[in-house]
Amino acid sequence: MTFIQKSLLGLALLFGFFALGMATGWHYGAGRVQSQWDLAIADAEKTVNKAQLNNAVATVQVVTKYVDKVRIVREQGQTIIKEVPIYVTQENDAAAVINNGFVSVWNAANSGNPPDAPRAADAQTSGVKLSEVAEQHSIEAGYCREVEQQLTALQGWLADGY
Repeated sequence: MTFIQKSLLGLALLFGFFALGMATGWHYGAGRVQSQWDLAIADAEKTVNKAQLNNAVATVQVVTKYVDKVRIVREQGQTIIKEVPIYVTQENDAAAVINNGFVSVWNAANSGNPPDAPRAADAQTSGVKLSEVAEQHSIEAGYCREVEQQLTALQGWLADGY
């Protein structure tokens, strides 16, 4: 074997050992990176699961408080509605005139749309009794108070970071 052949064989062996070392190192490094990645994913999943559990617990607490408060609001509203005939008597109904203009404004306020242009018929009696207005207002105020409780509960839930 000549010197050049021995040198080429030595270089080939050296290159082979280097390539083998690189492949082994790459394989070891890839495995290490994969295990670090798997640990990071597992930690993230634990964090998400814990947050979801905390969220579920907080949600149940908020809903329980909300449901209790809404029940109280409804009971209070029903009590007020039952009291309407005591505070707005038949004599009050007979004495009060609810005209069509009032009914138009009332309906516009409830729909959020401006009332139609005034007309002569607005001055006429509508047939709506004052006690009916009081009862309807009590019903609508109860709905508003229910929504108030719902929004307050939602704001508390959000403020707690859920």
